[in-house]
Amino acid sequence: MLMVNLLVGALVALAVAATTPGAAQAAAPANDDSATATLIGSLPFSDAIDTTEATQTADDPTCSGAGPTVWYAFHPLAFHTTEVEMVADTFGSNYDTTLSVWVQGPNGWSQVACNDDSGGAQSRVAFIAYPGVDTYYFMVGTYASGPGGALQFHVDAVGDTTPPVLNLPAPITADATDGEGAVVGYFAWAWDDTDGFLNADCAPAPWTKFPLGVTTVECAATDSSGNVAHASFTVTVRPPLVIQLAITGGSVDPVSGIATVRGTIECSRGGALPSEPTQASFFGNITQRVGRTLVKAMFSDVVECSTPAVAWRARTFNATGLFVAGNAGVIGWAGAAGYSTSTEATIRLKAER
Repeated sequence: MLMVNLLVGALVALAVAATTPGAAQAAAPANDDSATATLIGSLPFSDAIDTTEATQTADDPTCSGAGPTVWYAFHPLAFHTTEVEMVADTFGSNYDTTLSVWVQGPNGWSQVACNDDSGGAQSRVAFIAYPGVDTYYFMVGTYASGPGGALQFHVDAVGDTTPPVLNLPAPITADATDGEGAVVGYFAWAWDDTDGFLNADCAPAPWTKFPLGVTTVECAATDSSGNVAHASFTVTVRPPLVIQLAITGGSVDPVSGIATVRGTIECSRGGALPSEPTQASFFGNITQRVGRTLVKAMFSDVVECSTPAVAWRARTFNATGLFVAGNAGVIGWAGAAGYSTSTEATIRLKAER
């Protein structure tokens, strides 16, 4: 009698544990339902999962009986622009599988292919995938209502499945030619193992006007088998470089008569993009009337030009005489990155001590 009581008690305990909220339950696979189908992102595709806890839902279609299922989704246009033959199988799985392909429409599921036993207890399907179909769904089920197990699932396309390789320029930086942007040219192409050289279709196209700022150029190339390659690069159009040259003063060595001209220079791009340091060169002429003699000389230098303005000083050379303290006329020019400016000023040369 004691043994009977112990056995009854154990059975009751098991029943209570099985129905108690929070009791440990194994989780179903993430792709247990068509709404959470695993996306096939590349070909060939392989997946290995445990389907032991897979379930069957009321809206699951049937293929060779109804049993627990897992789902995969395939978007043909992500790989091909033409029809392509696809093959899928469950070879290597350790349980009896069914495999089917479906398209979902306004009236429910439409079957494309269905197979039970193609290789022993495993399954294989082949079908033509058309680019006009948004999504093909693969349903892997257990035969009848049997339990799942260790699933091995494979998908591939038959024939040429290798997309071309796009050859795109590195990121391009150009200076605006006006307030709207700049016309930018570039060359993009593709190489395919089967077809060889292919044109690349890009948008915006080369030799069109790009606006100020950063534009992403999207490119694609398609081979004769319908394999598509996608890639992109950027075109950055900077505002025109603005150079501001100022001549602020000068001095003269009373012994040698050599003058020094001083000023500032600033390079900016209108504030639309950060201004980066750039090499700027400047040069100029200085003239001064000393008695009846017109003394002339030149000056030049190279500086880092950025924002805010930087100060510069340059000693004169090739003088036609000696400068003295007093007024002098100066004409200056500056250039950087293909842009230039000029300015004029009357300064007073101060005697150096």
